[in-house]
Amino acid sequence: MTEQRYNQPVVLDEIDKLHVQLDQVQKLHAESLRELQETDGKLLDKSGYLAKRKAVTEAHERASKVIQDQITSTMETTRRDLALALRYSGETAQEKENWAEAVRLVEGAGDSVQKIEELCHRAVRWGDCELARALVLIWGGRPGYRGLHEVLAQVDPRVKATYDYECKHGIYKKGASSPTWAGWQTVQRQPGAWSQPVDIPGRPAHLQPAYLKQQRRMELENRNK
Repeated sequence: MTEQRYNQPVVLDEIDKLHVQLDQVQKLHAESLRELQETDGKLLDKSGYLAKRKAVTEAHERASKVIQDQITSTMETTRRDLALALRYSGETAQEKENWAEAVRLVEGAGDSVQKIEELCHRAVRWGDCELARALVLIWGGRPGYRGLHEVLAQVDPRVKATYDYECKHGIYKKGASSPTWAGWQTVQRQPGAWSQPVDIPGRPAHLQPAYLKQQRRMELENRNK
């Protein structure tokens, strides 16, 4: 049984693959400098050696930056997509109704730890996927709520995907310095097209973030006239 477990192939995601590429670039840099030291580094005239060493190092820095930027971009995109996936309201009328009720319950709980815990127990007891997703949209990715996130991961596969990501690459990873995220807030803070508030399935049109933001802007403009 043990042998079978340790023979399991390691599955790398896109972020893992980029880290492997970065390691390879760094190893190649070290090997290039070592070879250069063995050849030009032994010459009495060091000017050519120093110029080549500088060129090799600058090329390595450029290649490393490209990969590091790809890692950052991939992590941000993955987080955004996972948050958007939590908003899934279902395909049937009953699923959409359940999602609307879940949004209402979570928003009604506010910041009350007791009410949040009660909703968590309810989601687990009844296998309520919609309630699990709605809870994680607000509280997932916060170090203090890792236990809640972990428990709810057993209820819904989309919640589990967010939990697995945070453990492997995000805020739950040991020594992580990545920012805390919570579904709705994170999606709204994305650059470009994501800077606009995102509608929350289950809310009436007049209570959607985009509509409320527009109303506040109009009130401010009227006051400034």
